[in-house]
Formats: sequence, structure tokens, C-alpha cells
Amino acid sequence: MQTTQRPSLSIATEHMTRAPAQPTLQLRAHGAMAKPASAIVTYIKIIAPSALTAALWTHVWLGSFGSIVMAVAVMGAFLVLSRLFFAVGKHNGWARRVAFGERIWLNRMVVPIPQNLNFRITTLYLVFWTGTLVAITGGFTASLLLALSGLTVAYATQFVCFRKLIHLHSIMQDKAPLYRFWSIEAVNDNSKAGRQSA
Repeated sequence: MQTTQRPSLSIATEHMTRAPAQPTLQLRAHGAMAKPASAIVTYIKIIAPSALTAALWTHVWLGSFGSIVMAVAVMGAFLVLSRLFFAVGKHNGWARRVAFGERIWLNRMVVPIPQNLNFRITTLYLVFWTGTLVAITGGFTASLLLALSGLTVAYATQFVCFRKLIHLHSIMQDKAPLYRFWSIEAVNDNSKAGRQSA
């Protein structure tokens, strides 16, 4: 009686275990989103420090609990706006390029960026958040000096940081296929632009 033997999987298993792991580009994304945030998120980041400071300042009229509720409502409104208008904004607009640069900076552990830019952007973020916290404290304590000095530091640092992020995007946009993919816009085949590209 002839018996059939199943082919051994040892060779395939050995090959799989010996195969080197292929490095994959992983995006440090906002949730499950594959592309950087839209221009609206950059505008929200500009408005946020003063809006939160003003919301916390309302404790003079609403009390501490009321001002905290107001601040939470402001943050919730910003979150909703950023989700609703996530795809809004031109790819070549300065605000969108800031968002692209920020995503490249967040993804620096996978795709390295120039160390001098990394150090400067990291320092600018730390100074920005320090200024924002001082401004928020000034709002909660109704201290005009703290609020204005904190906002001055936060905004001055923020706009310098925006310039560095735009510069980072300009030098890194062709360094990885993932970054080139970000700049691709979907075109409807039935539209005039789609018919011309076909």
C-alpha cells in the first residue's frame, strides 16, 4: 500500500524565519488618518492660546467651575471644527505646509530629519507650550501681566516654529514615498482636470 506524505513546511518556515524584516514607513498620525491635518488645524493652533486664556478669564463672571466648562467647550469646538474641515486647504498653502512639516517632525523616528532642525523645532515647541501655560494661568488668575506676557511669548515662538516647519517640509518632501504621496490630490475622471490628465 502506497502512502502519500504531505510536503514538509520546514523549508518554507525556515525561509520565513530567516527573511529579514522589511522596514515599513509608519506615520505618526492623528488617529487612523493617513495624511497631515488641513490648513484649518493650523489656524486653530493660532487661535487656541488666546481663546483658552479668554475662556478661563470668564471665572470673574461665571466662577471657577463656569470658566472650566467654557474652556472645555472651546476645546470641543476646536476638535469638531478640525474634524469637519479636515480636508480643507490647498496643498501649497502656507498653513497646509506647516501641517505637513509638523507631521514630518512627528515621524522623525522613522524618517530621520536634520538634527539642527529637530533641536530647534523641539525647543520652539517647549517655549510655545511654556508661554501658553503662563497665558492660561494669567487667564485663570485674571492677571493681565501673565496673560499678555505668556501670549506674546507663545505667538512669537509659534510663528518662528511655523517657518521652521515649512522649511522642514521643503527639504524633506521628496525624501520618502510617503511624503510624496501626501501631495497627491484625488482627481475626478469626469472633471475637466481629470479628462486632461487622462
